[in-house]
Amino acid sequence: MTAAVERLSPEHRALLRRSFYEHSTTEQIATEFHIAEDAVRARLHFALRELRAIVQEMVAAATPQTPQAPRPSMLRTVCPRRWVANLTSGPRPA
Repeated sequence: MTAAVERLSPEHRALLRRSFYEHSTTEQIATEFHIAEDAVRARLHFALRELRAIVQEMVAAATPQTPQAPRPSMLRTVCPRRWVANLTSGPRPA
């Protein structure tokens, strides 16, 4: 999580730190940053959205991608019915 937070902009990191780690109110943050409370709420919203996207990107990069076998319903839309029957029933007995 620290690596994801470090990828945020300095302003977003500061806002999140004050709000979630130091438990400051939006009024206190607005006073410190010299901005309106609505702006604090909006910037916190965008900071969390950016952090969520970064974490999702990091998880996707760390998760090995395994190819999925085609589902029979997918095969029916591409292959004739007899091919699907042959593919889903397994090998034919000798």
